[in-house]
Amino acid sequence: MTSDRSTGDEPFEPATLIIPTRDRPGLLAASLRSVLDAELVPDEILVVDQSTTCDGTVERLAAAADHPIRHIHESSAGVSRGRNVGARLAMHEVLLFIDDDVLVERGWCRVIRVALAAAPDHAVVTGRLEATEPEQPGAFAPSTTANFSRHTYTEPIGIDVLYSGNMAMRRLTLRTVGGFDVRLGPGTSYPAAEDNDLAHRLLTSGVAIVSEPDALAHHRAWRPASALLPLRWRYGRGQGAFLAKHLTDQRGSTGPRLGSQIVRYARRIARAGRERPAAALPDLAYLLGLVIGAVQWILCERVPRRFPVVTDDPSRQE
Repeated sequence: MTSDRSTGDEPFEPATLIIPTRDRPGLLAASLRSVLDAELVPDEILVVDQSTTCDGTVERLAAAADHPIRHIHESSAGVSRGRNVGARLAMHEVLLFIDDDVLVERGWCRVIRVALAAAPDHAVVTGRLEATEPEQPGAFAPSTTANFSRHTYTEPIGIDVLYSGNMAMRRLTLRTVGGFDVRLGPGTSYPAAEDNDLAHRLLTSGVAIVSEPDALAHHRAWRPASALLPLRWRYGRGQGAFLAKHLTDQRGSTGPRLGSQIVRYARRIARAGRERPAAALPDLAYLLGLVIGAVQWILCERVPRRFPVVTDDPSRQE
């Protein structure tokens, strides 16, 4: 096992890998093993654990691997809070992020670090996420990348270009835009789109996002088919909230995007409903979530807030 402090002839700054998790020890263990078995391993691995109980999985892996793994028990809920806590407590300024159901390729750490070092100042690098083979009949993986190519984005373009399950940045970059919005993402009332919101704020603040297709990781297809409708509902709620949040932005208003999504999904539902009504249900769940999430945000959440990543007083976080 080789540390990430250098890659051949080119030294890198030390890096911390942050993995938020909640009540998924089996998935987390496999994710950690993929990181530890890679050709290069980040200088620090930081697991931010919001689980209701802890079974010692991380400690057993850390003892067996003989590699720095810190296990932080965090009482708050929400993946955005978990990532913010990880960014605040990380030992190093370079931050890598994956999710607890993501498996990295052996060369992932090297490739994403090379891309970050070569990127414009303060840029964020996002890698490619592909689904694994289904782990049971009908199982699926959400949030994967399609037609992913190497590109540098400097302004919002109406599509989501950042994948929080596979990304790298410097802590200062995250701090500059106020961290992840803790009202968005799994574990909140708007349980998705926290990465879409972060990307929007980065791009409208002048921070570039670089997509690096060779930084490859795999999102495990472990969710059963029965989870599709609830997941589409949650994704719609989060996306609606994110789009409503930025309706009045002077740069990159999301109003046209919200309207076009409503129209597009309504048309898809109408087409599918005439031929195969059951096939329209996932889109219907998403559309209902989208509208309700947007309305709820407008009524309840339109108060500007910041979510500091680093302060001297941990009690002032979020």
